[in-house]
Amino acid sequence: MTIPARLCKDPLGLVSLMILVLLLAAGLLAPLIAPHDPLAVDAAHKFAGCSAEHWLGTDHLGRDLFSRLLFGVRTTLFLALAIMLPTLVLATLLGLTAGLVRGLPGALILRLCDIMLAFPSSVLILAVVGMLGPGAGNILLACLLAKWPWYTRMIATMARQYADRNSVLWARVAGLGTWHLVRRHLLPSVAGELCVLATLDTGAVILLISGLSFLGLGVQPPTPEWGMMLSEARSVLAVAPWQMLPPGIMLLVVVAACSFLGDALRDCLDPRQDPDRDPGPASGHNAGRAGL
Repeated sequence: MTIPARLCKDPLGLVSLMILVLLLAAGLLAPLIAPHDPLAVDAAHKFAGCSAEHWLGTDHLGRDLFSRLLFGVRTTLFLALAIMLPTLVLATLLGLTAGLVRGLPGALILRLCDIMLAFPSSVLILAVVGMLGPGAGNILLACLLAKWPWYTRMIATMARQYADRNSVLWARVAGLGTWHLVRRHLLPSVAGELCVLATLDTGAVILLISGLSFLGLGVQPPTPEWGMMLSEARSVLAVAPWQMLPPGIMLLVVVAACSFLGDALRDCLDPRQDPDRDPGPASGHNAGRAGL
C-alpha cells in the first residue's frame, strides 16, 4: 500500500493535512480575501464585537481581527517554513557528508555539532536575538544557528546506518560514484524520516516565533503576528478578554495539526506496515538517540 493510501486511512492525519493546506492557501490569498486592511486604524470602532463587517471584531486600535489573523499566517506559518527549509538543506548537506566521509571532514562536522549541541537551543536563540535585536530576519538566523547541529547529527546517524545496507555496499563494489549513492540510495532513504521530524518540529518553531513576538523580541508592530496579537490582547485583558481567543485558537490548531500530521506520517513510513520494505533504522527518534 502506498504512503498516500495509508494517510487517507488516517482521518486525523488527513484532516491535519487539509487544515495546513487551507491555511497556507489563505495566507497566500490574504490580500484578496481579507475584508479590511490589517494595518488600518479606526479608533472610533475599537473593541467592536463580531458583526457582518468585522467577523471577529476589532482590537484596541480598531483594526479588523479577522484580517490580521489572515495576514498573520504569512508572518507566523510562512516564517516557520522559511526557517525549516534552509535548516533542512544545510543539515542534509552536512549530515550526508558526515555520514559518508568517515575521515577527518566527517569527524570535524560531528565534533562541531557536539559543541553547538552543548548549548541549550532556547538559550542560544534568545542570546542571538538579544544581541542582534528583534525582527523576522534575526529570528531566522538564530533558529538556523540553533537547529542545524541537531538535524545534521540525526541525518549523519541515519546515513551511516543506511550506508551499511547491502544495496549501498553492492553499489560501491560496482564502482558507482558518491553522487549516485546519495541520489539513488541515501537521500530517498533519509527523506522519509527527515520529513516526519521536520513536520513535528514545525509546530515547535511556530510556538518559538510566537513566544518571541509575545515577549517583544520577535516580529514588531504593527505587522500582524499571532504571538504579538496575544501580547496586545494581554494589555487589554480586563477590558476585552475575548481578544485572546482568535490568535490563541489559531496557534492551538496549527501546532496540533503539525503534531498529528507528523504522527500520521511516522505511521505511514513505519516499515512494519509494509513487509516488502527494507526496514533500515527503526525510527528517527531511535536514530537520534543512537547519534547522540
